[in-house]
Amino acid sequence: MMFEEYAAKTIGIDFGTNNSVVGVYNTKIEKPLVIENEEGVNSTPSAVLLREPLEFSDVGRSAKERAMLEPVVLSMKSLIGTENNGFAISREGVRFPILDAHKVLFQYLKRNTKTRMDPDGKLNYRADKCVVSYPASFNLKQKEFVRRAAQSAGMKVAGMITEPEACALAYLYPDKLSEKPLNLRIIDLGAGTFDVALLSASKRQIKVLAVDGVKAGGDDIDYLMMAYFTAQLKVNGIDLSGDKEAFQVLRNRCEECKIRMSAPGKEYDSIILYTPKYNKQVEIGISKADYHKLCEKLMQVKLMPVLERLAKVEKEKGVSADLTLLVGGSNVNPYFVNEFKKMYGNNCISYKSKEAVALGDAVYAYMLEKGIMKGLIYSENQSGSHSKIPKIKQVSNETLGLRILDGSGAGTKSYHIENLIFKNMELPVHIKTNVKTAYEKQTKVALHLYSSGSISTKIKLEGAQEVGTCLLRSKKPLAKYTTIEVELIMETADKIQVKALEKGMNQKVDVMLDLS
Repeated sequence: MMFEEYAAKTIGIDFGTNNSVVGVYNTKIEKPLVIENEEGVNSTPSAVLLREPLEFSDVGRSAKERAMLEPVVLSMKSLIGTENNGFAISREGVRFPILDAHKVLFQYLKRNTKTRMDPDGKLNYRADKCVVSYPASFNLKQKEFVRRAAQSAGMKVAGMITEPEACALAYLYPDKLSEKPLNLRIIDLGAGTFDVALLSASKRQIKVLAVDGVKAGGDDIDYLMMAYFTAQLKVNGIDLSGDKEAFQVLRNRCEECKIRMSAPGKEYDSIILYTPKYNKQVEIGISKADYHKLCEKLMQVKLMPVLERLAKVEKEKGVSADLTLLVGGSNVNPYFVNEFKKMYGNNCISYKSKEAVALGDAVYAYMLEKGIMKGLIYSENQSGSHSKIPKIKQVSNETLGLRILDGSGAGTKSYHIENLIFKNMELPVHIKTNVKTAYEKQTKVALHLYSSGSISTKIKLEGAQEVGTCLLRSKKPLAKYTTIEVELIMETADKIQVKALEKGMNQKVDVMLDLS
């Protein structure tokens, strides 16, 4: 892969739940390519060994292999947005900020890409500018965390895009685009997230019509298998409760068994487990029929609601998909492939399951370098012929709103959430609303930004996800009930701006937005 001098300067990073992949666009052959890691493998496990100081040698396969013996954070992306997201992982009395663990993974990906692309340092290839994809279920706060992780590793984030959109770009660009629009449905079943998208793509424009997703995937099959085998062990008089090491071994065995059960013609598989507590080695197994029951449970409980929401959008927009792409590591599982093909018919194909997102990120990175988000649509190049760079129109993957004080502020304070930017609303969008001061000589107003997440199109105060705080600061004290116009601006789905104006004097109000 000697194309360093033809490589785009911005790299694409698929930060996956189980594995991360880097892609770079080759401007000579006009295709994105995956960058191998130092072991000659296309993907790097998203795993970091927790010890001080955190080092590159503690990332990837070497870290994953030590998970049974030492503290290792696995499935890192699944921690973002959870209760312990924040700020530390605690094990055996040692606390590690989660951001630091993500930082060292991004540092590894950056360093490895630079080394592979420019081993002698002659080309000054820096690999310090990137596009990072995120699950369609991520809210603003989670997207900001991913951005900060990459930035803390010394990388400038040129843009972000949802994973199913990236898959679409990988498939479409540049060979599948024509004057006639192609309606494309993306089904991306990964290790920890399930994402879908609907797009209409032509040579001039790639228009995202809808995105959706949920936190679910291949890892859920592992956990269902663990419960299945744990029940078998109890029948044999073995209780793993409280035995963390035995559970980690069981988790690894279940993942291996899942892979074997996905092979064609495999009707039965077993695992062998040694339990030091009982000084006993047991063999337990699972049939294809029981394995499919576990897959069916995941399909019905978590995946079908997402697919039903997508079908509703397709009906509302009057769009019928010409082609359905199946991508993601878990889409090599015959059960899910067959179920999706039953739903969507013959125009349903599997596509570059484990690399599609990174390749699409690389395409998007190249497009940003060419300036397509600034409106350079299908422009003419120096030779007079049309370029193949279409414009991309995105949608918001979540509903966003502000918590606003009810009424005049008299008596007990009560609040409501005003929904402003709606899920699957076409971007860019500028939305305005009014808020009022609650008391005399007020100089600060704190507004709380809420998200619906990916499931709902409307936000209710009860159970809503707070994703940020907007602090409005006036240069002069304001009278009670002064009206302040607040404007939310979303150009792309990964970031938001907030502006404010005091209406009476038409005076700008300073805004400090915190998404951390």
